[in-house]
Amino acid sequence: MTASELKRLGARRAALCGTRFTMTDGVYASALSSHGVELLPPEPEEIKWLDGVIFGELCRGLVSPESEIIAERLAHSLVLRGADCIVLACTELGRLFESIGGPLPLLDTAVLHARAAALAAMDTR
Repeated sequence: MTASELKRLGARRAALCGTRFTMTDGVYASALSSHGVELLPPEPEEIKWLDGVIFGELCRGLVSPESEIIAERLAHSLVLRGADCIVLACTELGRLFESIGGPLPLLDTAVLHARAAALAAMDTR
């Protein structure tokens, strides 16, 4: 789903945001590189911050104004490093990034997979 949407957007260098494990295990990078998309992970301090926000706030149903400000700064930093979109590879991150608007298209993998599941469920072949 993610690769198809990245191709549709013409993305060549996508930022990856998720839990620490998701951002560092290489699965997304390996899978998407075969589709001509390079993944740009956040810097180590940004990885630590994102992981902390996911488990410290978002999983508890919270989004602090401070986190929204930092997420917006992160999005702008990713633009400066050459990202042309942001892959939100954690179900909770949509709540954080949707509020900031942002300079880049957001690909929420939870939404992409839910949409694909709904379409598959409606397939009456």
